[in-house]
Amino acid sequence: MPRRDDNCKFEVPAPVLKSAFVTPDHLAQALREGECQQLEEGDVGPDLMTLCADPEAAARHRDGVTVFDSTGFGLEDHVALDVLLELAEEAGIGDRVQIEHLPDDALNPYSFQ
Repeated sequence: MPRRDDNCKFEVPAPVLKSAFVTPDHLAQALREGECQQLEEGDVGPDLMTLCADPEAAARHRDGVTVFDSTGFGLEDHVALDVLLELAEEAGIGDRVQIEHLPDDALNPYSFQ
């Protein structure tokens, strides 16, 4: 059983992880700090660098659920998001929403006009 710290926060429920193809950015770090703490090491797929070098390593998982366990490097998150946005646009799914608000008056963050 994976060692769990009761103070750890998880964003993805263990049953979802156990049924998904899980690929971390950095395996050792993900096992210590990421969602992978909820799994045995053998239940985690190849890391991101391996998949970039050999995309076919994930071929049999393409029709299922994939979880990318990113534990640190923000550029990886940004690239992953860009790919997902591009795929959504190509498929004609999803809605663009503004998640950042830059008010005219910086001292009034509640002016959503």
